[in-house]
Amino acid sequence: MKEKLKKDLEEELEEELKELEEKLEEETKLEEKLEEEELEEFKEFEELAVEEKEFKELEIEEKAFE
Repeated sequence: MKEKLKKDLEEELEEELKELEEKLEEETKLEEKLEEEELEEFKEFEELAVEEKEFKELEIEEKAFE
């Protein structure tokens, strides 16, 4: 009887541990995806900043020729 309870408890704990590990893995994947998206957004922002700078430089050059 005692062994059966012990075994049942161990099985229950193993199942809970498995579920927690799966949730942790899922959260880790979501965090990695979020970090990738944030990095991509930063790169896009950086590209826009460079384009804006180049555009302003061209405007200045055009005004200098006028």
